[in-house]
Amino acid sequence: MEKRRIAVVASTFGVGGAEIVTGNVLRRLPKDRYDVRLFFLHDAGVIGRDLFAEGFTGAEHMCRYRRDPAGALRLARSFSSFRPGLFWSMDHMDAMWLGRGAALIAGTPASVIASHSTGLVGANGRTRPSFGSRERVLVEFVTRVIAVSRTHARYLAQVTGLPHERIAVIANGIDLSAWPAVLRTSSGTANCE
Repeated sequence: MEKRRIAVVASTFGVGGAEIVTGNVLRRLPKDRYDVRLFFLHDAGVIGRDLFAEGFTGAEHMCRYRRDPAGALRLARSFSSFRPGLFWSMDHMDAMWLGRGAALIAGTPASVIASHSTGLVGANGRTRPSFGSRERVLVEFVTRVIAVSRTHARYLAQVTGLPHERIAVIANGIDLSAWPAVLRTSSGTANCE
């Protein structure tokens, strides 16, 4: 059986919750069924370098500067040779736009944006929606926007105006085995209080 190819695009995978969760999801995909390539517009970051060290392939520094339009062409060439069935973008603005452009050029059939925020703080200290009017236009050209919980999905629909049918929920989670002393009682059951 041919492996399903996934192209993951992000600005960087520095240390952050969304990057940790995404890295863990990618690590758990069965390697005999999925071929995942990582494309970083800028530096791979700490988590990105860890993933490369663990055997993931891809490229970094796809853009020479922020919103470098030539970055979309470099991505499109990489996509054309890799032929992914799915383009997966973090909700980094440049990754969403340049990555989606590259996926369109390369004819990638499906695309998702993994949203991990409920608002962005601007330079003036005011919060603006994660998806403004420009990003809502972009959503018309993606298969799904991934929310991290049902509450997050409601936020994306009600506050940012994303259509319900475009939102899918993949709940955030943590590996409880990494926290046995904290999360387990003497009876061996999880303590959720």
